[in-house]
Amino acid sequence: MSLTSILSTAKTLMKRGQYAAAYKLYLEVLDSYPSNPDALAAIASIEAQQLDKDVVPLEIINKVLNLYNQKKFSDALGLVSDYEGNYRKDITLLNIKGAILSSEGQFSKALECFVESTVIKPDHDQGYSNQGLALFKLGRSEEAQKAFEKSLSINPTNAGAHNNMGVLLEHQNKLAEAKKSFKKAVKLKEDYYEAYINLGNVLLKQNLPIDAANIYHEAVKINPDLFEGHVMFGNVLKEMGRFSDALDSYKKALAIDPQAGYVAHLVNALSGTTTQSAPKSYISKVFDEYADHFEHHLVYVLQYKTPSILKKYFDQCDELNNKKFDRAVDLGCGTGLAGISFRNSVKYLLGIDLSSKMLDMAKEKNIYDSLVQGDIIEVLEAQNVNYDLFLCSDTFIYVGNLTQLFKTVSDKSNSNALFIFSTEHLEEGDFVLRKTGRYAQSYSYVMRLAQNNGFRLVRFSKENLRKDPDNWIIGGLYILQK
Repeated sequence: MSLTSILSTAKTLMKRGQYAAAYKLYLEVLDSYPSNPDALAAIASIEAQQLDKDVVPLEIINKVLNLYNQKKFSDALGLVSDYEGNYRKDITLLNIKGAILSSEGQFSKALECFVESTVIKPDHDQGYSNQGLALFKLGRSEEAQKAFEKSLSINPTNAGAHNNMGVLLEHQNKLAEAKKSFKKAVKLKEDYYEAYINLGNVLLKQNLPIDAANIYHEAVKINPDLFEGHVMFGNVLKEMGRFSDALDSYKKALAIDPQAGYVAHLVNALSGTTTQSAPKSYISKVFDEYADHFEHHLVYVLQYKTPSILKKYFDQCDELNNKKFDRAVDLGCGTGLAGISFRNSVKYLLGIDLSSKMLDMAKEKNIYDSLVQGDIIEVLEAQNVNYDLFLCSDTFIYVGNLTQLFKTVSDKSNSNALFIFSTEHLEEGDFVLRKTGRYAQSYSYVMRLAQNNGFRLVRFSKENLRKDPDNWIIGGLYILQK
């Protein structure tokens, strides 16, 4: 049997309460791997029970673990509380309690548990690794790194500590170092599918999609029920143009979680089914995950220039020359690229977006007078004022059917208000959901909506919007006036 198989069998025996049989297997492991952390920890726990009746019994720890794995966090915490007063402080139970508190977002309380475990056992490497993760979640990166380093100085074979260090390094954009950490983690623990996912994510950021695809594939081979693995594998396959394989991955993910609306949207896109609009969960998830490297990728890799082109056309209109608008709203403002282009032409600028992380980055630019998170139609309809200028750069690609949006913009328009926006251009039909997961609208469809809602065309042009990934996407750029 392989090391992984022996450890898995021993773990199963432990869960069944067959400690003598598990003990024998762990001793076999130590014969060949004297420093194996799993075997050492298990043997220490079994021996402690035999020598000291004041130690928390393994069956209690297993009960807590089972509740934790079932995500029954309050029940698990309740069970911990029941036994905390009856037994001596146990480092295993302390770390399980910390993990439960972490899962509930109580990172400060979790940190207290992890610190206490290392006070009891100063050479407890896993306790330091867990401390590092809690410190990282609290935004205390320097302390987190020291905790991971402490853990690895005690036990260089702690795969979890290597993985956690990789997460920190990736967050610091030290991608080469993060990749090394994740590779060490999967080398030490061959079935460590979480580390495989993290490694794949770093490879994607390094623009190595084929390598990332191979890693994601490895993760779902280890754990076929890994929802995130199937989604990430599907994403990279889609970007590589392997649409049939991507569809297969998304369908597997959807079978695991049928409520994942954003995955259903991608299944529709690759199946040729045009829906009315993308789910809000899809839009917010895409951009929350994309926010950190959104602008760099969009502007420098995809060569996106739509806001500046729209502003150029705006400046070229004689009747708009040097005009300054009182109130403007940027619909789907993202990180503020359109806002930057038009800021000098407006007195008051509101930004609306579904993604909280994109809004955080827009706020840092200090170009908006106000920012609101939410659906653009719902937020607009809730406003008790009208606007003179509506900006909508690269937002319609997530809407599809623009009927309600045009009506809302019209209802919230002052006389002579401008509606400036871009679409992915469609030559025939009204709108379609493309395999990319984005919508395209035709000129005839847009103009029909414009006429029905009291807008006239000031300017229209077809332009290169951005690359995807190597070919230019053709867009329609519009300036309408109420």
